[in-house]
Amino acid sequence: MADFIDKDLQKQTVSPETYDSKIKLNKNEVSLQFLEAKDTGGTFKLHYIVQINPRGRKLDPKKKLSPATIEMETLREGIIARIPPYDRQYLVLKRFDDRKAFFEFNHEKWLKDATKGLKPRTHFSKFDREFKFKKQIPREIGKDRLSIRFEKFLTRKFLDWLENNPSRRKSYLEFLLPKKEQRQLKIKFQNMFDWYYDTQWNKMVAKLKTIYIVALMYATGAMVKRLSQSNINNSQKELFATKVQKNIKTFDRKKWEDFTRRRFF
Repeated sequence: MADFIDKDLQKQTVSPETYDSKIKLNKNEVSLQFLEAKDTGGTFKLHYIVQINPRGRKLDPKKKLSPATIEMETLREGIIARIPPYDRQYLVLKRFDDRKAFFEFNHEKWLKDATKGLKPRTHFSKFDREFKFKKQIPREIGKDRLSIRFEKFLTRKFLDWLENNPSRRKSYLEFLLPKKEQRQLKIKFQNMFDWYYDTQWNKMVAKLKTIYIVALMYATGAMVKRLSQSNINNSQKELFATKVQKNIKTFDRKKWEDFTRRRFF
């Protein structure tokens, strides 16, 4: 019976199926789907779902796509390629696998670039200040619908940035009170303002709290009444400055806060 089949035909003429031992991915085979953003206190994280779609290649049906079957460096390159070039300057890939990827916003680098040569300007009134950043935030951060998370994060980090750089506090905020009067009020100068980040216009806004506007009025108001525009001389200017400093010293912040909590009706 064996002689019925030619000897040449008895040989195997079709090679067995071969598969890649490790799958090398290109950027077109990797895609990202934004999932969520999270303010962790120290950092701002972006979480993505990773999707892999190998094209034009044979895959062993017995093996599932996993870190064991993928060349992870090519997956890493594919994930990063999905992030816009500008964003790559400030988003750092911290952790990833074949299903998920986590990026962190490098806020320190961004603040350094965005505030280079920054000068504040008046915002609506003498008691408000705005800081228009010179760099846009990464577009990927804008995918988070709850923008308030990032606004609070960036406001907090901007205040830390001011706190750690006394020279910046001086140039940005001492347009209202000199250091001597700040010490007499016994409060950190940054805390005298309400701060918020304006996402639409990419700027930080500082609004002097009402209680300190009242303090300035209290310190100057009494003396303004006594001086007329026609007879101000050097001695009166010195007297004015002395009286203002004295009024600042006698301003009782606690009593004023107690008063403002009372109901008028």
